[in-house]
Amino acid sequence: MRQIRLVACSVLLVLSLTSGQVLEKTILLPDTFCGPLPECLAYDSLSNIVYVGGLYGSRVIAIDGTTDQKVAWVPVGERVVAMCLNAQNHKLYCADFGDSCVTVVDCNANRVTATVSVGRGPMALCYNPYENKVYCANWSNASVTVIDGTV
Repeated sequence: MRQIRLVACSVLLVLSLTSGQVLEKTILLPDTFCGPLPECLAYDSLSNIVYVGGLYGSRVIAIDGTTDQKVAWVPVGERVVAMCLNAQNHKLYCADFGDSCVTVVDCNANRVTATVSVGRGPMALCYNPYENKVYCANWSNASVTVIDGTV
């Protein structure tokens, strides 16, 4: 019985090594850009940029999807817990839990264009491309804020 288990584990290990996902690399965030403790990611397919937000650092870091190099940082709130991308206007929306706001970032320039006050404790964001609206779920006051996507 023990030999059967050993053979089965060996076969599973070989199969997972030949057909599974492989760790390519790890990108460390704290450096000259400083950096958040990552809690959320958003991908911009137009520019092949990955945005990283999180706790501390008061910034979102932009990572080039081709080179995996940090290319920019954008000042935002202290704890970005959710992000979503508006592909129509090429904007990134960042929910800042502590400041009860959503920061709007122009992805072309990697700069803040607006800060929208929402309910307390914004926790999740969703983009509606049909109506060009962003929905923000607010944890502390059990509400959803609707943001015009042209903002």
